[in-house]
Amino acid sequence: RALGLLQMSMTDYPLQIVHQYELAARDALSAAQLIARQSKSSLERSGGLARKRAETVTYAAMVMEQVLQRLDLAQVSLSAFGVREGLIFGAMSEEVRRQDPLVEGCAAFGAREGVADRLAPALEAWLAPIWRRLPGLFDGDRDQVLLSAACRLADVGARLHPDHRADLAYDLVLRAPIAGQTHAERAFLAATIFSRYTASQKSERSEAARLLSPERFRRARALGSALRLGCDLSGRSPELLAAASLDFVGGHLSLRVGRAQADMLLGEQTRKRFATLADALEAEPRLEVV
Repeated sequence: RALGLLQMSMTDYPLQIVHQYELAARDALSAAQLIARQSKSSLERSGGLARKRAETVTYAAMVMEQVLQRLDLAQVSLSAFGVREGLIFGAMSEEVRRQDPLVEGCAAFGAREGVADRLAPALEAWLAPIWRRLPGLFDGDRDQVLLSAACRLADVGARLHPDHRADLAYDLVLRAPIAGQTHAERAFLAATIFSRYTASQKSERSEAARLLSPERFRRARALGSALRLGCDLSGRSPELLAAASLDFVGGHLSLRVGRAQADMLLGEQTRKRFATLADALEAEPRLEVV
């Protein structure tokens, strides 16, 4: 972990979180070789390293250098967890171990910030029709996991100052002590929640923009816009949200609302939020009363 923090400092890496920090083995090898040849005083001046680690980190770098050369690895991933956490995990029931740590962590984090229990599953079900039609950008089932996680964070800024809500919620999510996510996924969720509270382009100059591909960054902005639409449309009420549906229909992004609820749900703000989402998805918006 100390080697990883030093390597982050040396490369001006944008997110100083060691857990699930990933780097190519060749970059880890270059860093280990460089660190192994540094003096204690030089390491102490470099930043990102506790003073007590400066005594031993050069020896750790020598060991790491040999490990990387002998094992012929492609990538190195760091963990903030160790034996203690492994023992706790091993003592958990099989049912608990099967749960996704990111989704459960976001649910717990959202609950602490006042997110209503019923809002997240309602938002997830509401957004599922458009989400499954979009091409996957993450490995395996991670796109679906990220949708679940984002819905559980959808209201984390509700109690924050409205003038700074987007920035504060962004920082909360980016650095939240939640396991089970890569740095790219952290950035994706942070950019999503930023866009949940504002249509500003400010986050394009943020850590998220440096850690995400342009496609992933655009998708995060789209998801944040979708969460904003769903929350504003329904007033965070699962019952009102169920009175509307969102999907791609005939090449258009369609928002359908029942005639009985149209006057309540299709106000000026809803139309504005819907237009923002359609623009983020590069689709033509269509409002329908059915």
